[in-house]
Parts: sequence; structure tokens; C-alpha cells
Amino acid sequence: MTESTVCPWCQTEIVWDKELGPEKHCPHCDNELDGYRTISLNLEEDEEELDEELGPSEEEYPVEEEDEASNRRPPHQAILALEDHVQQLLAEQEDMPECSSCREFMIEVGRQKNDSAAGFTLRETGESAKPLLRNAFEIVWYVCPSCFETKSRLSYADQHFFAQRLSEATE
Repeated sequence: MTESTVCPWCQTEIVWDKELGPEKHCPHCDNELDGYRTISLNLEEDEEELDEELGPSEEEYPVEEEDEASNRRPPHQAILALEDHVQQLLAEQEDMPECSSCREFMIEVGRQKNDSAAGFTLRETGESAKPLLRNAFEIVWYVCPSCFETKSRLSYADQHFFAQRLSEATE
């Protein structure tokens, strides 16, 4: 006489001989048949616990009824709005340096003019005693939106001037 079992892994019916005994491994998927364990979950309780941990749901923050006075948004919508705004700012930039700390793209936040009126003294180098930068050069400032690391670099026009002065020094 033969008996059958259904593999809980691949749902294949396994027929085995009563004299030889049941199979220990499924001949189709090679998973252990005796080690299969089932658990039962009460999903309604789990969802309630999860909701308590995560905070208010969408129903508690309807999109149409945003509080304009406090400009409150559901947390997930606020994050999406922030990400969209960051992407928009990055798209408007000439350059997108990468943060050295967290590898996120940095946002340009402003430009700073440096000259003798701002207290900056140019260093003159070489035999010709020419400064490597113009008297009024510009620095572009960037801030990382994730870790708030700051970075500065010369504006493109001043980068070109600097490279030109360096090449003059090698001639």
C-alpha cells in the first residue's frame, strides 16, 4: 500500500511506500520535509501595532484638508516634497559636487566675492609677481542636504583665470 504527502515548499504530491517509510527530502525541490514549520499570524493585531509604531495614517491627514496655517503635511508627503524640491534645485545648478561624507549631491547655496575690501590679500608668486587670482574672485558655496557638510570652490570664470595663470608660470 502507498501513502502520499504534499511538499509544503513546492506543493508537489509525494507518493511513498508504507514499507520504506516517508521521504525525508522532497525528490522535486530537495527541501527537508520534516523541518517545515508553520506559524500563524493575526494580521489585524499586527497592523494595529504597526500603525501605533509608525504614527498617524493617511486617513488622519487628508490631502485636501491641509492645515494652511501650520502647513502640516503627512510625514511621507513632506519627505516626498523635500526630495522633489532638492531634485529641482540640483537640476538648476551648473555643477553638482558630491559630498565627501555621505556621497549625496550638494546644493549650491550662494556665492561669495572676495577682494581686498573684504580683507583678502592675494599672494603674488613667481618672478613676475603676478597673483594667481583676480583681485575680486568668487567662491561658490555648497551644502549637503543630508549631512549638512559644506564645500566651496572657485567660480568657473575664476577657475579658468587660475588655470591660465598657472600655465603662464610654466612658460
